[in-house]
Amino acid sequence: MPVYSHISHGNLDGRSKPSELLLSSMLSLRNADPSHPITIRAARYYDTDGKMLRDYLTKPLTLAPMGSSELFVEHRDKSGGSGANFVVEWTSDRPVNPPVIETVNAYFFGTQSVAFTSPGRPISPNP
Repeated sequence: MPVYSHISHGNLDGRSKPSELLLSSMLSLRNADPSHPITIRAARYYDTDGKMLRDYLTKPLTLAPMGSSELFVEHRDKSGGSGANFVVEWTSDRPVNPPVIETVNAYFFGTQSVAFTSPGRPISPNP
């Protein structure tokens, strides 16, 4: 699940670096099954180098049928960098529709605003 702590923009400065815009990110977790709950077991946050920074869940989170929840990365938290990721683990005791998991990355200050979504996609667990 891509997360953008900041995005580069503008022109390169004297050190050949672009300007950076810090963003907040909301991880949206949505159970897309109308009949059965799912359990979110982990929501691990990784930085650009692939180092796990923290697990946002201290205990499993059950989402009711069609229920949702969100986790939030603050605007001032740039520890993840431009290539940050969430890895979300979920389970169900029966076959269900897969959840909809995405981030909403945003910046709203004064007259400037930027907002965009990043869709998640399944990855294989480590053996």
